Amino acid sequence: MEYKIDSSKLSVVVSSLGAELVSITTNDGSPILWTGKEYWKKHAPILFPFVGRLVEERYLYNNKSYNMTKHGFISTVEFSPVKVEKDMLHLCFHSNDQTMEIYPFSFMFEVIYSLRGNNLDVKYRVTNCDNKTMYYGFGLHPGFSVPLEKGQDFEDYYVEFLDSLEEIKRVVFSPSYFATRKEEDTHSLISSSTLNLRHNLFDDDAICLKNTGHILSLKSKKGGKSLTIKHDAPYLSLWHTVREKAPFLCIEPWHTLPSYDGEILDIGKREDFVQLKEGESNSYFLSIEVDEN
Repeated sequence: MEYKIDSSKLSVVVSSLGAELVSITTNDGSPILWTGKEYWKKHAPILFPFVGRLVEERYLYNNKSYNMTKHGFISTVEFSPVKVEKDMLHLCFHSNDQTMEIYPFSFMFEVIYSLRGNNLDVKYRVTNCDNKTMYYGFGLHPGFSVPLEKGQDFEDYYVEFLDSLEEIKRVVFSPSYFATRKEEDTHSLISSSTLNLRHNLFDDDAICLKNTGHILSLKSKKGGKSLTIKHDAPYLSLWHTVREKAPFLCIEPWHTLPSYDGEILDIGKREDFVQLKEGESNSYFLSIEVDEN
């Protein structure tokens, strides 16, 4: 099922499947979110309880092995509506027998979409409903149409990091696209907090960055529509389909990293994984502002 919410500036469509954002449209009909028609069939999947690939597509908890596909399973389950209003949508999913077989924790996952003018605010809340500590990874994977309007090209656009206070580092990934514990400088990619887009940036898959701050913009050198994105994650990955001239860019706040190359992930021992005690909740946010100037 799909739900639509509106403001004076934007229309937003959300699917009950995975609580996935599937459309952001301005008043003139311009698509802001990637349409999913080719290259990549998704729009903005939520990544939970894992981000990225798992070595051997499995992980360990209490010395028991569980199977899990890339980016976890939350994008494949049906959410139920809690509240639906003209400019707000609250969806919820409770773990069940099927999820417990692959992820042995009882939890509740809520997503709240709120529109105000040209802003879309999204709140994500994870609650541990179990009687033991819960461990998980979490990330977001929204894709945006680039160019944002006709008459421009992908290479006209750039990403600007607006509040970075440290030297931005790149997390090194292995040739098989798993994380490593190595970092490298970004001098060849980023100049004066700006990363100019070109398609071959993604020939080796995602660019995972650290220390980017929490506010960034997606703009064209030719002016026109732009985006300002706010998030609360320690990592930010940029991606589009590998070795393609795909007209979109995924801007992905990640709270945790994929498996380290060559290591079966043990969720109780990973230093970056979130730990929730019995009855506790964690909340996260994403804000997307569309500037039509």
